[in-house]
Amino acid sequence: MIFRTLSVLTLLEGSVGFLVAADSIAMGPFSYKALQHLEGQNYPSAVQLIYFITIASLVFCLLLLYVGRVLWKLRRRGLSALIYVLAAEFFYFLTFITTVMSTHSFFRAPSKGYAFILGMGLMPFAIQVVTAFPIISGVLIFFGYRYLGIPARPTE
Repeated sequence: MIFRTLSVLTLLEGSVGFLVAADSIAMGPFSYKALQHLEGQNYPSAVQLIYFITIASLVFCLLLLYVGRVLWKLRRRGLSALIYVLAAEFFYFLTFITTVMSTHSFFRAPSKGYAFILGMGLMPFAIQVVTAFPIISGVLIFFGYRYLGIPARPTE
């Protein structure tokens, strides 16, 4: 029951994130025009940056879909794969935020352009924050390992 619930939640998060990432990719030119209007100047590399961030988010959503499928069939390996994907997402998000924030001085807030690129590129991760997916999946992963008996190494 724990594994099926976690699998369904992972598949839902992956599919909703995939739809949001696909929408962000489709809205790329409109986002660039909105950024031009917001800042009043051209950012020639902003479109490529938004596409890069959104495609990376799309890859993580596809990984969630794959992990949801693996979790449905192979319990232990699915739990390990979900832990790896969530850790990789966390480090990607943390690295991206630190990179954006380190380009500015400590006492100066980031410009509207940086905030816009950050918000548009990380929109698929916002779904996970709103639904508290990492927290819920962390609790279910803990219970899943307790159900399996927390083996020190594979018994195969």
